[in-house]
Amino acid sequence: MNTSSFHLNLLTEAEKMSSSPIRIRVMLPILTILAVIGMVVWWGTLTTQTMLVHTKTASVIEEIDAKKAAHDAIVGNMNLANEETAQLEQLEFYRGGCVRWGETFAAVAKALPKEIQLLHMEIPEPPPQMLRDPKNPKRPPLIGPTNDTEKASLIIAGRAARETTVVAFMESLDSAQFTNRLGKAKVRSVQQEAQPRKAGEARLIAFELECNATDRRFAK
Repeated sequence: MNTSSFHLNLLTEAEKMSSSPIRIRVMLPILTILAVIGMVVWWGTLTTQTMLVHTKTASVIEEIDAKKAAHDAIVGNMNLANEETAQLEQLEFYRGGCVRWGETFAAVAKALPKEIQLLHMEIPEPPPQMLRDPKNPKRPPLIGPTNDTEKASLIIAGRAARETTVVAFMESLDSAQFTNRLGKAKVRSVQQEAQPRKAGEARLIAFELECNATDRRFAK
């Protein structure tokens, strides 16, 4: 008898095993549990990161708000400083535009003939300054006028017995001593009085002269 043709199976039924040692019905629940655990861990990590980002964002926003208040205060102080500086500069311009008439009045007094009775001298007020924007009147008014110069003039009124005396006075106002302060004198009005003040006196001539003065120049 050839023994190679025989095969003995000595395993019992309980000892027999499948060719697949781990069954699918066992693996599926395990894989599902592992997947759920992984998702829980991922969700927890994501939630933690989100909370950290929100906390950091809130901290940054709070810091920005604090710095914004400080920034607004600094900007307000800068605007106030700029406004004060502009006002001081405008006052410097006004001081530069201050015209002193003392020497001119003294020269007029010397040039005035004795035959003329001086009634008054007047420097007319300049026109009102336009400090509001006509296109947008709701805007705050300007600190001062934007013009660099302002017109000025001198008005002299008096009485004289003869017109030649008035003409001579006008010529004296055109002399070199008034060149830097007054322009050519012009007659605003001249008329003879209706009647003399005293009996026997000649009727006087009332006149009014105007001399353009050097412009006020607003400069430091």
